[in-house]
Amino acid sequence: MNDKQIIPEIEKNYIDTLYLSCNLQDFCTDSSKHSTLGYWEQKEKLKEKYLVPGVEYSGLANGYSWFKLDNFSIGIMEYDQAIRTNQPNCVIQYRHHHIFDLDQQLTGLELPFGEDRSKYMIKRIDLTKTIKCKIDYTLDHGYISPFRADPLNPIRFENTVYLGSRKNGNVVRIYPKTKELMDKEDFDKIARYSKHFGTIENLYTFEHEMRRSFLKETLGIDNLSELDKVWTASHNIVSKIRIFEPTDQNRKLLRQRNHKRIEAMTLTPYEEYTRPQKKRYKRSYRAMVGRMRSTLDAYLSTEEGKEWESLPNYAALVYDLFEDRLDGKDLTIWVDDSERVVDIAKMRAKHELMRDGQTNELEMEARRLFG
Repeated sequence: MNDKQIIPEIEKNYIDTLYLSCNLQDFCTDSSKHSTLGYWEQKEKLKEKYLVPGVEYSGLANGYSWFKLDNFSIGIMEYDQAIRTNQPNCVIQYRHHHIFDLDQQLTGLELPFGEDRSKYMIKRIDLTKTIKCKIDYTLDHGYISPFRADPLNPIRFENTVYLGSRKNGNVVRIYPKTKELMDKEDFDKIARYSKHFGTIENLYTFEHEMRRSFLKETLGIDNLSELDKVWTASHNIVSKIRIFEPTDQNRKLLRQRNHKRIEAMTLTPYEEYTRPQKKRYKRSYRAMVGRMRSTLDAYLSTEEGKEWESLPNYAALVYDLFEDRLDGKDLTIWVDDSERVVDIAKMRAKHELMRDGQTNELEMEARRLFG
């Protein structure tokens, strides 16, 4: 495999979208009263303690009360509600103009609750490569990628090619940036792109969106202090995307599943990323039996359950539980009788001794038990 890397006239790698979340327990809890502040008290305390005077309140959405500042918006949820729904009680959404001109490590990023980056969880981040190029890679091309997709018929929506799924929190989008800027008439963005590229003509974007579910569970990345890992992991994934022209030869190799011989182009050089080993949960037989026993014991403690305390009834219960798995076969119930076998062996040994006239221990034990 000897792919060519796409080398455009000009390119820019940057973070296009960033959502952070954090838990403001110290903010939401009144330490003097040891109680959680109410919803309206939180809003007033937010204005008073953390935000500049006169901050704009922009409304309620998805359980969060949102405040708008120059460089970001803050959404805050009542602390008790956040605990009940297992969500962070604060979300920070950054404006594009604030992060567009920052470097890849976001030096100078405004952090409203202190500079400790490890306390800001990454909720969503879009890493973007925008290029100035005369070739439109969204049309008349195929895509071999680590995502499940038909190489010749990827998911398309209008002018955008989607590789991956937003449901999985890991998706790459390819789209003509020039058309997006013109359609949205976002003059602020147009000015920034024009300043960097000199013009907005022939701009194309390759955007990698990663959400917390994918970052945390698959990549082992948690907070903003691990931003370098995000870039490395993204390069690792995006470097495996191969874009090719659907020539007859490439179509033939595709049918033969001989992907390595297909002449293709890549977006970025390969970069190694070691994913953390995920501990796989192995179902325990003992744990399953324990749960069944505890459930059964709870049932047997009831008045109705006391009527089931006999082996035949247990056998019937087991049959009712597993009859759909038996497929007409006889049910054999295994009973642990190891202790009984030992007892029988001891009694037989005593019987042999008594028969030989060596002891009357068995007779004495029988008299002791049965009078």
